[in-house]
Amino acid sequence: MKRLLTIPVLFIVFLTASINSFSQNTKKIDIVFCLDLSASTNGLIDKFREGYWEIINEVNKLSPTPEVRIGIVTHGRPSYGKSTYYVKVMYDLTDDFDAFYEGIAGIKTNIEACDTYVGKAMECAIEKMNWSKDPDALKFIFLFGNGPVNMGGRDYIDQSDFAVQKGIYLTPVYVKKYLKISEQMDWEKIAQLSKTNYEELNFQKQIQHIPTPFDEDALKECNKLLDSTYLYYGQNGKNRYKIMNALDNDAARISADCFQDRLVYKTSTSFQMKQSSWDLVDWSYLATTDYDLINNGYLPEKLQNRSDDDLRRLVRATRNQRAQAIKNVKDISQKRQKVIASKSAQMKIDNHDTFAGIIINTIKRIAGQNGFTALN
Repeated sequence: MKRLLTIPVLFIVFLTASINSFSQNTKKIDIVFCLDLSASTNGLIDKFREGYWEIINEVNKLSPTPEVRIGIVTHGRPSYGKSTYYVKVMYDLTDDFDAFYEGIAGIKTNIEACDTYVGKAMECAIEKMNWSKDPDALKFIFLFGNGPVNMGGRDYIDQSDFAVQKGIYLTPVYVKKYLKISEQMDWEKIAQLSKTNYEELNFQKQIQHIPTPFDEDALKECNKLLDSTYLYYGQNGKNRYKIMNALDNDAARISADCFQDRLVYKTSTSFQMKQSSWDLVDWSYLATTDYDLINNGYLPEKLQNRSDDDLRRLVRATRNQRAQAIKNVKDISQKRQKVIASKSAQMKIDNHDTFAGIIINTIKRIAGQNGFTALN
C-alpha cells in the first residue's frame, strides 16, 4: 500500500481550468490595510484584530459573492529601518484569511517613538502589492494614522494622484487620539486628492458588547463540534489544524462577538470546501480521491491504523456531522444577532466610526456603486 498523497496530472489540469474559469467570472475585491504602528496610534493593531472576522464576513455578504483578497502594509516602527522610511509590506494580497491573521497576531502593540512617512507608506501600498490585473476589480486602500503627512515632502500628493490613476479607492482614516486641527486638515486633503471620503476613527470608543443567553458556553460548544469534524492529513495538516484552533481561541479571548464572527466565517463559502489541502472531509469532495495514496503517518493518531475502507466510511459519516455542526453555528448566531439587534436599537448604539464600521460601510457604499448589492 503506497503512503504518499499525490494527485493525477490530468486532474490538476482539469481543476486548474475550472478554478481559472470560476475566477474569470467572479467579481474581485482587493483590500489593503495601511496601518501606522507608531506611538501615537498605539493599540491600532488591536482594533484591527477585534474587527477582522466581522469585516471578512460583511464583505462576503455582498451579492454577487466576490473573490476577496486582503493585504497589509505597516509603518512607523524603528525596527523597519530608516532606509525603508520605516515602511514594511507585512502581508501581500491573499485569500488565505487564516494564514493572514496568524501573521498579524504576532505584531506587538508597542509604544515606540518613530517618524511616519505617510507618502512612502502610500507608495508601498500602491506599488508593492500584487493587485489584481482584472480591469473590473475593486481596489481599496485604507490608510490609518495621524501626525503630519508631509515628512516625505510632496510624496503624499503624488501618491494620492497615482491611486486615482490606478483606479484605487484610497480612504484616509485619521486616528483621533488627540485634537490637532492642522493634522486633520492635511488628512482631509488626501481624501480630496484621492477623490474619496475622509474618515475619523474614534479611538477612545469601546465597542459595546451586549450579553445574550447564547454567549461563550453555547458558542464554544458549537465550535467544539465543528472542529471535531476536521480530520487533518498530509505533511502540513496537523500544523494547519493547530492554526485553526489557535485563531478560534484568540477570537474567544477578544470577545463573544469576535468569537461568533470567527465561527460564522468558518461556516461560510470562504472557508468551507477550501481546506482540501489538509482536511480529509473537504478533500473527499474532490473529483478524484485515492485513499490508498494517503500517508497514514500524517493522520491523527487515532486514525493511523485504520484501513482505507474504514477511513472512507469515517469521512463520509463526518460529512454529515459537519453539516449538523454548521447548522448549529448558524442557528446560535441568528439567535444571538436577533437579541443584539433588538437591544442595539433600544440603546441607539452606532458603531459607524469604529475600525470595522469604517471599513464595512466604505466598501458597501463603493461596491453598491459598482454592481454589488449589500445583503443583511
